[in-house]
Amino acid sequence: MILNIMTHKNTADNKSCEPDNIINRIKSLEGGRIRPGLKSVGELCAAVGDPQKRLAFIHIAGTNGKGSVSSFISSVLAASGYKVGRFSSPAVIDPYEIIGINGESIIPDEYDRIGRYLLDVCGDRGISPTPFELETVMAFLYFEKKGVDIAVLEAGMGGENDSTNIIGAPLLSVITEIGLDHMRFLGNTVSEIALSKSGIIKQGAPVCAADMSEEALDVIRHKAKESFSPLYIAEKKNILIKKADIYGSVFDFENFRDIEIKMAGLHQTENAALSLKALEILGSRGTDISGLKEGMRSAKNRCRMEIICEKPLFICDGAHNPHGAAALRKSMEYFFGDKKLILIMGVLRDKDYEGMARELAPLAKTVYAITPKVSRGLDGEVLCSVFKGLGVPSEASELEDACHMALDRACGDDIILACGSLSFLGEVTSIWKK
Repeated sequence: MILNIMTHKNTADNKSCEPDNIINRIKSLEGGRIRPGLKSVGELCAAVGDPQKRLAFIHIAGTNGKGSVSSFISSVLAASGYKVGRFSSPAVIDPYEIIGINGESIIPDEYDRIGRYLLDVCGDRGISPTPFELETVMAFLYFEKKGVDIAVLEAGMGGENDSTNIIGAPLLSVITEIGLDHMRFLGNTVSEIALSKSGIIKQGAPVCAADMSEEALDVIRHKAKESFSPLYIAEKKNILIKKADIYGSVFDFENFRDIEIKMAGLHQTENAALSLKALEILGSRGTDISGLKEGMRSAKNRCRMEIICEKPLFICDGAHNPHGAAALRKSMEYFFGDKKLILIMGVLRDKDYEGMARELAPLAKTVYAITPKVSRGLDGEVLCSVFKGLGVPSEASELEDACHMALDRACGDDIILACGSLSFLGEVTSIWKK
């Protein structure tokens, strides 16, 4: 099966074989829509030999922090000598970064080849996957071909009906903090959303969960008990922060001492603690975690309180819901006190953007509201009016203009913060490089 993929040829013209064209074809599947459920992904997996059945997984779900936790765990396992696959979305800087091994993204030619193969299989078999479903199966095929030891797999949305849940029992299920997000698909309460997320818990497989609301934890406890799955909680009270600034933190957690991380933000110590607890569980079951300190220190996750310029200080952060915005505000106030920021912000219209604005308005002295260039992007004029209603001077703008105006306005020790949907933050970094 793998040989067929690697030698697969597209009979269309050369232009159709270009990687960007394949990406566009994949992104346009089913109109790019979200469709929870395992029917199509199951059909596609079966059509290509069920590669997921021959891989060992660490499966991660949750509302916020999945990317950081998967980065910490992947980095430690790679530093301990494993070949580690990672499937993480959405892409921020490079469309190929969603699939990688030991920090190296899949190369365009491989993405193109496997993508064309899967598109042809879908055409031949009458299978209609969404883009995320097809890329999930692409990751399985790539990881099997490359012989990864462990694959760290992030759920895209929810858990039970997320395409990544086509896998069997993982080595470990990890559930990050749960809040109100994707309510159109997952439910209107924290407990309903927790029920969906806890769907990644599989019979007998251990579960490691963040210290979160009792409403969410009660659901997770019930699901773990029902599945005969040992449950471990990374309790926040056991975190002792020794140093924290915009460049990272040093902290103790339970039996782990002087853990250094380069991801900035108080919430990242909580993500790191969850990762440490997860790694401890894996270690107790025979996984080598000898590269723990090195891996924690070298882990990175783009556009999560990332400094892209120091003078003026320009920070990018992918806080895209009220829970994430609250964590961002807490960290910014911890690092910079009551200093007001120049804010560049763009969000998706199916998010609670009013709740996000309420969280971030106290930080802002002015806001440049932009429209992310995706189908779900909220019109910047709408976001602008929300901030104006909160008493914050605001202006709707094109992204490049917003970056230039923010730079022109910044003086002395002013801070520029670009935040919101990850769908536009990669473009911010490109504009800044220019």
